Amino acid sequence: MTAVTVSTDLADVVEQHLGDPYDTANPRGFAAVLAAHETGRPRTGDLLPDALTASAHPTPEAWLHALRALYRRSPGLGSTVRTGLHENGPRAAALAVGACVGALDSALRVTVRHLRGRLLYGAPAIDIPQLREVLAGVHADLLLCDVLTTLAVRGEDALPAREGAHELAVLGLVPRVLQGALDRLSVLMGSRFYVREGETGIFQLLLNGAQRELFAPAHGPRPAPRSPCR
Repeated sequence: MTAVTVSTDLADVVEQHLGDPYDTANPRGFAAVLAAHETGRPRTGDLLPDALTASAHPTPEAWLHALRALYRRSPGLGSTVRTGLHENGPRAAALAVGACVGALDSALRVTVRHLRGRLLYGAPAIDIPQLREVLAGVHADLLLCDVLTTLAVRGEDALPAREGAHELAVLGLVPRVLQGALDRLSVLMGSRFYVREGETGIFQLLLNGAQRELFAPAHGPRPAPRSPCR
């Protein structure tokens, strides 16, 4: 789910390396990632393709899409690679925040898959209009965050007439929109949100991992955005 047409070759390599997330025999699938996390021995390096550890220097936007591919599997995987980037300032902050769009992407897919298989009143839960409305709103939030962070990483200003407004949106608005969307999905997951096994077990790991990446100070202070001109 990308906002614009760009080269996603690196991201495609990452996706192919990670394989089908729902394949229980896949050593890089959701089940394997969750099992490693539950035993307190999260695997990182062996899950990363060589393309991310080689000496190549892709564009920041190519890195962003590759990071999102990792965050779709687990935010913990992406943070390992992100610490080795040589970006700093607003672009580095946009990379960190924008990567979490991948976690929301997976969380949305997990929720949709869950609702399709859950029966309520004799029909799939996903057919209930109120639930579909929530899903549509989350998808809209995902696209908003995708656009704002992708443009920031590319070095383009979505609001050139208001200096600093775009940066303020990326650093202040996007993390809260992502967190709010994940929270709404957790409500749709119901009791399955608390279950750390099966196809939906990865959801809580995605939510908690994204929250740590978005708000935890342990990852270093982000540059304070300038107040937009009025």
